[in-house]
Amino acid sequence: MLTFVIPAAPGVNALYRNVTPTERARAVALGRKPPRGRRKTEDYGQWQRAAEWAMKLDGNKSRTWETITDPVEIKIINGKERLDCDAPAKAIIDLLVHMRVIPDDNHNHVRRVVLEYGGSPKEAIVQVKELAA
Repeated sequence: MLTFVIPAAPGVNALYRNVTPTERARAVALGRKPPRGRRKTEDYGQWQRAAEWAMKLDGNKSRTWETITDPVEIKIINGKERLDCDAPAKAIIDLLVHMRVIPDDNHNHVRRVVLEYGGSPKEAIVQVKELAA
C-alpha cells in the first residue's frame, strides 16, 4: 500500500475555466489557431505542482515507487470542510495517473474509491491499495 499526504485538493468546479474571448483574439492576432474549450485554472496548476512535490518528498527523503498495474482501491481522507465529499476525487485520481502511481483511471483499473472526511483541513491523505488480481 502506498500512502501520500498532499495538500487539500480544490473542488471539481475550481479545476477548469472557459477560454476567454480575449485569449482567442490574442491568438488570432499572433497568427495562431484560436484556443477552444476549457483550460486548467491557475489554482489547479499551483495545487498540482505542490501535490507533486509532496508525493515526491517524504519529509526530507526522496520517494520512488513502481507503477501499480493490478486493480487498485483508492482511499481519500479529506478534511476540507467547504467541499462536497466527492469534490477532490477527480483532481487526486488524475494526479495519481500523472505521477504514474497507476497507469490509468478507467473502471478496469480503479475498482473502488473510498472517500472519508477527517484529518487536517489543509491536507488530504491518499492511500492506494493493490487488490488481488
